Amino acid sequence: MYFEEKEFLSKKECKEIINIYKDNLDKTYIHGSKTTGTKPLKIKNIHYSIFNKILNVIENKYVKKFFNKCVLSNYEIVLWPKGSYMNSHYDEGDECGFFIYLNDDYKGGETELVGIKKIKPEAGKLILFKNGNMLHKVNKVKIKERYMLGGWYV
Repeated sequence: MYFEEKEFLSKKECKEIINIYKDNLDKTYIHGSKTTGTKPLKIKNIHYSIFNKILNVIENKYVKKFFNKCVLSNYEIVLWPKGSYMNSHYDEGDECGFFIYLNDDYKGGETELVGIKKIKPEAGKLILFKNGNMLHKVNKVKIKERYMLGGWYV
């Protein structure tokens, strides 16, 4: 099961979140287990009103209606530099996950729900899906860099 909502965020909101990432570069780290160097910024303890707004809408519109009682376990802004990707995998241990594309001025970096759909990146688009049984991957970013906001519920 997955949901896709275009224009969940405005381009202005997407730029605001990218700027929050850039303002907190000193708190990012390199993640390299299944990827080639994505740079997440964990934002659970960074307080900006835009995140409360986003999480409230996601939880009320999707999570509470379609999933068991869930609690947000983590959310982060992730920079996917040119050349980065993630192999096919399941997000084990999480009930559901979401991500929002924050930009679309790059080539590659499509999300694939394996055997179901290749999702075209569009700034502001929300994707939410059930974890554990949804095989997915991110194709290699070929030109420029990809930003996304992602979160996981247990």
